[in-house]
Amino acid sequence: AVLNEMTASFSLPAIRFMAWLMSKLNRRLFSEVLVNEKSLRLLQDMSADDSVVFLPTHKSYFDFLLVSWILFVFDVKLPHIAAGQDFLNVALVASLFRRSGAF
Repeated sequence: AVLNEMTASFSLPAIRFMAWLMSKLNRRLFSEVLVNEKSLRLLQDMSADDSVVFLPTHKSYFDFLLVSWILFVFDVKLPHIAAGQDFLNVALVASLFRRSGAF
């Protein structure tokens, strides 16, 4: 039963919607988001051939959303995300997150 709950898939419309939403939110929350583009390009090259694991601290729920948004913007392979159970208990959020790679 637990393994059935730990499923995620990628839906391009859901991912694009989340990216649009995050862009709007980030413009309101931050004056700028600084990204080391050289490191992202290296990550992009690495993730083409190898698996990459991101380990956000979950000190806030925003960290994995921000990382996913940055990866999408820079066309880096999107990660699967181990989201908190409280997120996945909210019907609309759970559906959107699961279609964006969260489980």
